[in-house]
Amino acid sequence: MADSTNKTVYEIFQSMEQEPPAATSTAAAQAWLDHHSRSFGFFMDGKFVRPENRQNLSLADSKGGVLCTTVCAEDSDISQCASSAATGYTSWSNLTCSQRSKALLRLVSVLGLHGQCLSELCALCETTCSPSALVRLLQYYSSWAQLRDTLIPSWTPVGVVVVVSSDDCSLYSLMVKVLPALAMGKTHTSVSQIAFLI
Repeated sequence: MADSTNKTVYEIFQSMEQEPPAATSTAAAQAWLDHHSRSFGFFMDGKFVRPENRQNLSLADSKGGVLCTTVCAEDSDISQCASSAATGYTSWSNLTCSQRSKALLRLVSVLGLHGQCLSELCALCETTCSPSALVRLLQYYSSWAQLRDTLIPSWTPVGVVVVVSSDDCSLYSLMVKVLPALAMGKTHTSVSQIAFLI
């Protein structure tokens, strides 16, 4: 029999008391942000690019503190990004369906390695992002890539796809827009007010 200080399971269910939520650590995300000096540019041609003399946009956490800053794109940056995607299109579209599928599945391994950091970054930004949901999404679209020639034998990639998203677009929503194009052999350029460079 339970003593008077400890409630029984029945009593807890009756009052619906809940334990306070466990404190979540953001140490990995904070370390990643510090490693990048809390300042981000664009990712083009396989490297991070931070053009000078550009307006910056600050990303704040729920308490109003600045998490990081990102460069705001100008017309020349968007042109350079589109040019980079066009260059990447040549090699990406020439991969076999199996090779494209394997490349997308390699991202699953990357998510496995950095899933905790990604979750923490999303928590800091107050966006919903589940690494396991991203893994399922990557697996789904890698199967598109694998089966493309079987299911759509006459399909030929046409070129670069531009994805325009809002500044409050989640990583999951961005991936839903980008992965179908990548699976089918196209490259993409993403235009957003705030880029999540994870």
